Amino acid sequence: MYGQDDDLENNEFIREIMEFELEVFKKDPKQEMLLAATLIVANKIIDKKTFDQLWKDIKMVAVLEYAREKGYDEGKKDGALSNAKQMLEEIIEETIGVVPGYIQEKIQQISNQTTLKGLLRQAIRCNDINEFNQKLTLAVG
Repeated sequence: MYGQDDDLENNEFIREIMEFELEVFKKDPKQEMLLAATLIVANKIIDKKTFDQLWKDIKMVAVLEYAREKGYDEGKKDGALSNAKQMLEEIIEETIGVVPGYIQEKIQQISNQTTLKGLLRQAIRCNDINEFNQKLTLAVG
């Protein structure tokens, strides 16, 4: 189903198209179907590694857009920190699975929005709860 790993020219071409469409999507989230359609077609042209990376990039943009919709912008609301913590827990639950209590406790102790923003990205990229816990431990000490 995936293209050939050695077809670097197609991989790079598709990556450029997807980057352009991601920029369009950032400006107009209604264009998400265009992005999805291109990714579906690209699946037959590009290798699995490139496809997986593009998928992670798309998820990141979608999560950040969702965060903006929920009022995550730094300094906009007094509850932004609380919203970010809740969102982080929701992302972990969606991408990794159930959020253990010890992870929830560590997240609730975070008081820096920049740290939370970095952890949001990590939650999207991590493959399991142990990998995320390592990132969380590094972030909060």
